[in-house]
This record gives sequence, C-alpha cells and structure tokens, in this order.
Amino acid sequence: MKLLINLLFFVSLLFVSRSLYAQEVHDSLPKYDCIYFVEDEPNFPGGDSARRAFIKSNLQYPDTAKMYHVEGVVYASFIVEKDGSLSGFKILRGLGWGCDEEAIRVLKLMPKWIPATRKGELVRVQMNIPIRFEIKGQDCEIVKPNFPGGKDSLDAFVSRNIRYGRLRREEMTGEVVAVFLLLDSDGNIIKTYLAPRIGGIGRIGGGCEEEALHIIKKMPQWIPAKCGEKNIPSNYNLEIKFIGH
Repeated sequence: MKLLINLLFFVSLLFVSRSLYAQEVHDSLPKYDCIYFVEDEPNFPGGDSARRAFIKSNLQYPDTAKMYHVEGVVYASFIVEKDGSLSGFKILRGLGWGCDEEAIRVLKLMPKWIPATRKGELVRVQMNIPIRFEIKGQDCEIVKPNFPGGKDSLDAFVSRNIRYGRLRREEMTGEVVAVFLLLDSDGNIIKTYLAPRIGGIGRIGGGCEEEALHIIKKMPQWIPAKCGEKNIPSNYNLEIKFIGH
C-alpha cells in the first residue's frame, strides 16, 4: 500500500511539474530565442503547393546519387526569422551522396517566408521539412542489392567479425554506426560513406567507425541490384549495431 501511495504521489507530482513548466513557458515565451508553438505558423509565399513546386523546379539530382539509384527523403530544418528570412539550416536525417548538400542548397534559394506570430507579435520559429529524391522515368522495376543469404546472413557476418577488443568502450556514446554503400553492377562495394550522428544513429566514436569499415572491407561480393533483368549500380544503407560485451 505504501508503494502504491508513493507511486501515486510521484505521478501527481510529475503532472503538476509538467503543468507548471507549460505555464512558465507560455508566460515567458517572448524571451526565448526560438518558439515552437504559435498561433499563426510561418508560410511559404503562395502556400504549401507553391513551396513544393519551388523545390521541384530547383532540385538538381546529384550525379552520383542518380547513377547509383539513391532515392529517399532528406529531412532538414531551418529557422524562419521575424522578418521572414531563413537561417540555421541543418540536416536531421540524410541520404548522403550529395543529396543532403543539394537539399540545403535549394532551401537557401527560397524567398522570404511569411513569418509566424504569437499574441500578435512576430516570432522566430523552427521548421522541419522533408525533401524527396526520386528518379523519374524508369521503365523497369528496381530490385535492391542483397547480401548473399539475405538479411540474416548479413547480421551473422557482422556479428561474427566485430572485434570488440579493439574498441574504446569508455568513449562510446551510442551503439549503431550507419554506413552508406555504393555497389557496382557486379555487386562489388566500391565506395562507403559514414552517415552523421542523428538521433542515436550514425557516428558514435570509440573506434566503432573504423571497425565498421574494417567489417565492410571483409564482405564478399553482393547480389547486385537489377533493373528488370539487367544488373545495375546501386546503393545500400547499412546499420551496424555494437553491443557491449
């Protein structure tokens, strides 16, 4: 019973603390550099359809990404200032191979936005935005590359080849290293790209990046991607998990 009472007290305290925090933020927001909750959100001139059209007309597919059929979504953020100008551009989750840089380049080309307001006053607001990279006009179905034996064989190969004795565990700040691979039409890995650390995935230090690249160098030839019946160059996003021993 005492445990139950203590638990109920903790939950009620947590609720009150969150309520007080919300009230404090609500009453003192003007002193903050950037606001996330506003009455009138910032808008691209002409609205969302105009924004999508602007990005589509200005986006240039990076040559490497197009050659190796890199497709997906880059998630980026920026701040809409009180005068509608944009600042603070950064990638939240990228694709690599020039797509991240191209996304930022296009965002920097955008005209001034209609700024946000709160209680009738202009405020700075951070915006998160997805930018899709998709190759148009393909006349065949793309089959992605595959590790010999499939995903289970890939996981087993990675687990079998991690040399934990070489890792500086005290320097680790996470457990997953993300590596983008480029493969030629024969299934050979010809280039690798370490993804930046985002949301606990990416670069984590402690020697993990070096070990991930060492494992990739030992990999056998992959089953190449196909466009219909034809082998094609391709890409693969690989996440290598390090589990403390």
